[in-house]
Amino acid sequence: MEQKIASLCFSCCVILCGGLSGTFAKPDFNLIPAVFTIPEDSAAQTLVATFEISFPNETIDNVVLTPTSPFQLRWFQLNVSGPGVYIVEVTLIGVNLLDFETLNQYNMTVSVTNVNGTSSEVFFIEVTDVNEPPICSDQSPAGAHIHILEDAPHATIVYRVRATDPDHGDIISFSLLSVDPVSGLSQFNFNEAQGMLTVSSSGFDCTADTNFLLDIMVKDQNGLSCNLTLTVTVVNLDDNDLVFTAPSERVFWISEEEPQDHLVTVVAVNDTEVFFTFVNHVEGFYITPGTGEVKTAFKLDVDEKPELQNNYILVRATNYIHQRSVTLSLTVYVMDINDNPPVCSYYQRILQIPETTPVNYAVVDVSCTDRDVTSPNNVLIYSLSTDANSEGRFIMTEATLKINSSLDYDTADLASVDYKYNLKIEVYDLGVNISLTSTVTVIVVVTPVNEFSPICTGPVRFSIFEDQEVGDSVSPNKPSCTDQDYPLDNLRYSMIDDSAHFYIDPKTGIIQLLNPVDRETKATYRVTIKVEDFDQDTDTTNVKTIFQDYQIVILNVNDEPPVCDPGIYDITIYSTLAAGGSVVQLKCDDVDSLDGELEYGIVGGNTNGRFVLSNAKPPSVLTLSTFSYFNLGGINDPQDFQLLVKISDEGLAADKTRRLSSTATVLIHVVPWITTAPTTVTTTVFTTRIITIFDYYWKPDSWFIAVMTIIALALLAIIGLISYFCWKGMPCCWKFCKPSPSVKDPPLLKADELTDESSSSQKEKAHKNVPKPASSPEFDGRARDPMTGNEYLFNSVTGQRRWI
Repeated sequence: MEQKIASLCFSCCVILCGGLSGTFAKPDFNLIPAVFTIPEDSAAQTLVATFEISFPNETIDNVVLTPTSPFQLRWFQLNVSGPGVYIVEVTLIGVNLLDFETLNQYNMTVSVTNVNGTSSEVFFIEVTDVNEPPICSDQSPAGAHIHILEDAPHATIVYRVRATDPDHGDIISFSLLSVDPVSGLSQFNFNEAQGMLTVSSSGFDCTADTNFLLDIMVKDQNGLSCNLTLTVTVVNLDDNDLVFTAPSERVFWISEEEPQDHLVTVVAVNDTEVFFTFVNHVEGFYITPGTGEVKTAFKLDVDEKPELQNNYILVRATNYIHQRSVTLSLTVYVMDINDNPPVCSYYQRILQIPETTPVNYAVVDVSCTDRDVTSPNNVLIYSLSTDANSEGRFIMTEATLKINSSLDYDTADLASVDYKYNLKIEVYDLGVNISLTSTVTVIVVVTPVNEFSPICTGPVRFSIFEDQEVGDSVSPNKPSCTDQDYPLDNLRYSMIDDSAHFYIDPKTGIIQLLNPVDRETKATYRVTIKVEDFDQDTDTTNVKTIFQDYQIVILNVNDEPPVCDPGIYDITIYSTLAAGGSVVQLKCDDVDSLDGELEYGIVGGNTNGRFVLSNAKPPSVLTLSTFSYFNLGGINDPQDFQLLVKISDEGLAADKTRRLSSTATVLIHVVPWITTAPTTVTTTVFTTRIITIFDYYWKPDSWFIAVMTIIALALLAIIGLISYFCWKGMPCCWKFCKPSPSVKDPPLLKADELTDESSSSQKEKAHKNVPKPASSPEFDGRARDPMTGNEYLFNSVTGQRRWI
């Protein structure tokens, strides 16, 4: 019936929790069976329940176990392992926690939480009954001691055995095992059903035995038992004898911490002219001599003095007038109460452990004690209280704090709490009426370990133009290098080769141009970058390094004009050379342009248009027509031609703003030549003609000659005056008459022989052919000025510097 009720409650809880679990995908709780059983006498760390939680497409952030009463949370411990299919184990923390007779069923709720919500299920823990032995209340080393008068009538109760059985419904029976001496068997009756010892019908005889030792056993129906010893002293009834008439009981229980003068009992005898004393020394108690009141001498604390728990007192009543006395044995038990909380050797501890510390590593042992002297008041239970950040990271195994899951330093969550876990360990005792608790705070600081090497991704090939300025970035962004250790991407860069042309910023990893490059000298550079992490481990020597190769391609820029070899051609030909004949083949090239991209054109010296360039690359100088000499009254060609050929690059480029050109001079000497035809005999025919030849000349007037003479004389006078003043003031003459720069090579063409286009080209050429100053020395290093913080380039050989 109870199982059916539990199943029904479980079904209802499942329906209710399912309706409140949220809208996200519900995990699969494999709670079959839904009721778990455990014996009430189970030891610590006993596995109570185990089940699975399947959450294949989700990650569980937290699993919480909630019992019916929050106090019972201290009795059970939850262990979770995953991911994917999570194994949940519920274990018992301590001993003597479960009692079938007190509570035999626990309703437990397991809640699963992730970013989408919370889902819960209910299961039950049933405590099964275990047969426990009876408890004899008078069980003490000396046993119970009873005095009875010899004239006690028949059926007088001598002693009633006080015993209980923790198991509800158990029937206990009493047995008198032995009586010493055996004569007591006839003087006592023992009721085995009630555990009652009475006086038999034969009564007592003080002339015989007066002290009897009885051994009594209490047993339940399952055979478990306890034993007690009873001593009975028969007091001789004589007019001269003293007899204790009170108390009827000889065993007393009081709690510790009772105040001073707390009354325990009052003893009395059959005489009023007596006073009472203790025969033996009993610490903590005293007796009033006149009244027989047994009281506490001070506030009893069995935690301070455990020997006060069991007190055996011999009370003597003495009548000095009649010289009579009698002795009574009393037993006083001082019961321990839970009045001391756990005391720990420390209440706050700060520990540093590396993030790679393995699971189940013992972080710290919590050393606590309880001054209470009896169980369960001094039985300690250790419970770990965590926040959301440290949930599931640690576990308490008895008094040892252990790591339950890996500690990862490289997470944003841990960084947000300064890489430390704040843990509270509640240490409480199992006091019967009240449980006292102490709290130990443990701060676990996780230290970093350099676990990961840098990783570089992204492009490994960069391109720059050969005319980029020193200091320009080669790579548009820093290299795509990362490091998973915190702090993230804490990297340092250095270049291990080709540092004469390139420089890498050690912080950003951006590659910069250190010295000018020339594509015509070297078109591709391969550089190796050293990437190492730092400040990611407490051990500064634990540094991880990788090497990354990069290729830097130098892009062409039209910065070199075409060059002809030789620059001046000196050719001699005969005038008989036919039209289209090749005079000379030009040999020109451009180091940064293809031959097919060069354009050629004759821009000067082609008198009468006698020459033309072929379509070949490079072209040849061809004759366009035959030369004309010996033409009387006609047009005659000169015998020396000075051709100026313009060679321009970037002929096929759309953008001709960076176009460069140069010229080649072709000196052609034409030797007039007449080809002698074979002599033939012809008949001469004479024809009479009249040829009129006009000779034109200019004859100026007389006044023009006079004017020109006067002007010439005036000019001579002016020149003479200027020469005189220059001679008189030589510094002034030096000031205005500076020597003109020497011209090594005369111009090949006159000014009026070039068109506007050729003039502009010549100006551009002259501008580009202006002798450049000696190229800047190559700098092979880069440094930062410690005073100003500015960077500069330097040549380690000459010591020359250039500020960047």
